[in-house]
Amino acid sequence: MLITGAQFRIILVLHVIAGVVGIGVGLFESNGFPPALAEAYAELPDSWIFEGFWLSLCLFGLLFAVTIAEWIGLFLFKRWARSLACWTTVIFCLLLLFDGPVLMSSLENTCYEISNILLGAVLALAYCSPISARFER
Repeated sequence: MLITGAQFRIILVLHVIAGVVGIGVGLFESNGFPPALAEAYAELPDSWIFEGFWLSLCLFGLLFAVTIAEWIGLFLFKRWARSLACWTTVIFCLLLLFDGPVLMSSLENTCYEISNILLGAVLALAYCSPISARFER
């Protein structure tokens, strides 16, 4: 099956939507955990990534801006966007190693999983399908 540019963009937009919905679910469902579990989670020490407010703000602000640029570049089939998407994925994976325990609902986790699967599809299509030719222009 030959995928079109419009179909590629739909997959990219669905990736972004799934991630945003996951964030929204996390914000609105954070009070839905049993009190004992929420208290135990709150007592865990913060990761070194989140210890300094300004460090966290700068680090995640920069990553957020780079991610927005990546999405725009992929949507417009820019050559640099493929590499940027790979590097930001690696950086996020490395940061997750130092994040520590995570408490999230199954719905939030499902949204993130769908978003990550769609990102994998976007990267695979951007490098290993006829769509990759559009990134070479």
